[in-house]
Amino acid sequence: MELTEEKDDANAKLPVFEKVSYAFTDMAGNLLYVSMSSYILYFYTDVFAIPVSSAGMIILLACIVDAVSAIFWGSIVDHTHTKWGKADRIFCGWRFRSR
Repeated sequence: MELTEEKDDANAKLPVFEKVSYAFTDMAGNLLYVSMSSYILYFYTDVFAIPVSSAGMIILLACIVDAVSAIFWGSIVDHTHTKWGKADRIFCGWRFRSR
């Protein structure tokens, strides 16, 4: 009985309002990312006077490091089990080791 209920929940349609909410949240995140990326590219090329190709390479390498580290940190969060939850220690910066 429970298996069919879970299957029905997985196939349930998402209301339009919820779809629009997710879309606006994603759009806001991408707008922030594009704004920061554009500013840092401007800063590298105009303030530091780095060639555009070098500035682009710096941003590319940062994105690659971010992609690899996301897998690493995701694994750490998945294997962390404390009484406060999975990611509590990570998001608090691990600066307070005991509570």
